[in-house]
Amino acid sequence: MDANYVSLLLAFRRGSTLDATGRSITQIEYDAAKKRGIDILPFLLGEQTPVGESGWNPKFDERASDPNIGRWRETLRQTHGVGEFGADPKSLRIEAALARWVVQNESDRAKRFRRTVTCVIVGFFLCAAAALSYVWYAYKTPELRNQYHSRYLAFHDPSVFNSSRDGLYSVARVLADTKSLVQDTNLTAEIAATRFSFDMLVNNAGTIRHAQKENFENLIRRGGRLRIILWDYSSENKAYDLFDPSVSQSPGSRDGARHIRKELDELKLRVVAAPATYKGSFDFRWNSRLLFYTMWIRDWDRQNALGHLNVHFYQGQSHWPSFRVSGLDGRELPDNMHREFEYAWDKSKLSIPPD
Repeated sequence: MDANYVSLLLAFRRGSTLDATGRSITQIEYDAAKKRGIDILPFLLGEQTPVGESGWNPKFDERASDPNIGRWRETLRQTHGVGEFGADPKSLRIEAALARWVVQNESDRAKRFRRTVTCVIVGFFLCAAAALSYVWYAYKTPELRNQYHSRYLAFHDPSVFNSSRDGLYSVARVLADTKSLVQDTNLTAEIAATRFSFDMLVNNAGTIRHAQKENFENLIRRGGRLRIILWDYSSENKAYDLFDPSVSQSPGSRDGARHIRKELDELKLRVVAAPATYKGSFDFRWNSRLLFYTMWIRDWDRQNALGHLNVHFYQGQSHWPSFRVSGLDGRELPDNMHREFEYAWDKSKLSIPPD
């Protein structure tokens, strides 16, 4: 049944009953319309309509033999606004009832629309108020503030800030040690992504001996430039022995520094001896000044420049924070780091005395 409304004409009989419940075909159709939410406009034969030769055909008057017809007619009067008609077909005036239905239907539709709009507006403001309340709560909660800031940075610049294994970037992220730098970040992948140049200022080049040695050699093979500034471990540099105790750390090992220097010398000789294999360049120098930070700058003169700075050697602290900057977020940041590196490069020694 597909209709906007149903007109029900009911006289003094219910009609044929084919249902086990005893309901007539007309009643079954009535029930189906109600179940589908279709409006029903009932018209009843008036109770005072005469029955006989001058009125309603007595053959169609079953009120005496079927008490259900009377009960149904009364139910319709109580649940619907009903119209009446008489024995004369012209007495059935459906136009007025239909006009009332149209007006009522449009009025109800307008009310539903206004109610829906009101609910949407109220819901919007309630959601906005709840969102603002949560934003304020998150802003006042350091853990949440850092978490959402991290997610924003990771989404805004995934190639730079998505550097931790969990896919997030924590502002001034604290790393436990050099092992954590390699295992808990994307450092290896970031170095491998170098296209043009990689400049690094470090206390030593231990990472070359371990996780990044192959990365750096591949960079030089591809034609990239690699420059490293290391700490002068020679006996002439008195600060080498004074620095570690002053920050409550174990004294640095000159033996380890010697091994690193040997490997760097060997790498430089290979680069010079095989220009067809190593299309790029490699050089390193020695810094004799106290160094409270390390840093590296990748592709500093390109849009995808990436800078990384570690502040460490704090007395009494076993962890150190790591800061990251990108050319995508601020061109001047990697430029400033590059100028810092160039200053240190100019002030560093080309060589130190052999062992």
